[in-house]
Amino acid sequence: MLFGGSDGNAGVYALAEEKVIQTFNAGSAVTATAWWGDRAVIGTSAGTVKIFEQGKEIAQVGSHAGAVTSVSLHPSGKMLATAGTDKHYAVHELTTFKTVSQVYVEAEITCISFHVDGMLFFVGSSDGNIRVYDIKTGTQMTYLETGAPIVDLKFSENGTWFALVQQNSASVSIWDIRKQSVVHTLESGSPATSCRWDHSGMYLAIGGTGSVSVQQFTKATKSWAELVRKAAPAKDVAWGSKAGSLVALTPEGGLALLAAP
Repeated sequence: MLFGGSDGNAGVYALAEEKVIQTFNAGSAVTATAWWGDRAVIGTSAGTVKIFEQGKEIAQVGSHAGAVTSVSLHPSGKMLATAGTDKHYAVHELTTFKTVSQVYVEAEITCISFHVDGMLFFVGSSDGNIRVYDIKTGTQMTYLETGAPIVDLKFSENGTWFALVQQNSASVSIWDIRKQSVVHTLESGSPATSCRWDHSGMYLAIGGTGSVSVQQFTKATKSWAELVRKAAPAKDVAWGSKAGSLVALTPEGGLALLAAP
């Protein structure tokens, strides 16, 4: 698991060994992270996005006039998108580390995500709208109104559903991209901060200000059920190997390892 803190320090936590195996410094507060293979991608409050390999910085891509709020790796592994408080997202080519496109929007961008097919690009914003772009042309194809500022957006592996976390809401909504509407609403017990699908798309982990919970979807009944809820405040959550465990990033910057149900 890749993590970082307000002091600019970042690290890699090995779930199997239950210890930090790498540390490095990004220069300013860490605000977004992603993996590019075995390379760590770190976005910072200074607007920089740095790439580390084996703890050493190998590249810096683009620059934002404000904090980086989100980074997303293209399914091909060949492109990286970054977004920030400066109301624009940029797409960078990872063989040359050059910026190939930049698109400005009308609101502060809070989260971004490539669709699993690699053709569509979703942008969540502080105005409560999700803007959907054609990644090749940068053309906005549609937008979805959600009614509240967006905190997190994650796609299921099936590419049909995405989970949406909104500011100060204990509800996490499941959207169907084909219907462009909410098909399920899950209650997390406290204002949600993050969410993460497992590889099967049948389980969704939700981090919140007061708890971490796991929801399961059952195909036979087309319904959701909460499997477990633990009183462990979390800023972010991540699945362990084969969804056998959960790791929560605490508000203090620590890591809490939770056994999966």
